[in-house]
Amino acid sequence: MEEEGLLQQAREKGKWFRAQLETESRKTDIGITEIRGAGLMIGLEFDIETKPIVDVMLQYGVIANATAGNVLRIVPPLNISYQDLKTVMDVIIKAALEVKKHV
Repeated sequence: MEEEGLLQQAREKGKWFRAQLETESRKTDIGITEIRGAGLMIGLEFDIETKPIVDVMLQYGVIANATAGNVLRIVPPLNISYQDLKTVMDVIIKAALEVKKHV
């Protein structure tokens, strides 16, 4: 892990991912009220229940976890690529919009 600099990469990718999510969530109004976490361990608090979002995300091939009712937890591998993080973000947005349509 040290040789490959995975911890530093996780910090940088986590910071990038959170910034991208903040920007995109403002554009799309998907209901994220808070983004928290450390490195690539990220919690997204929504204004709706997240279990349905997790279910839709799984249909698109992205695994996440619903916690505390309205928190979506994402814990990707430390060596995830920026492109894969972008895919995860796109799926979160797509799934949240689908769910919000039916709420």
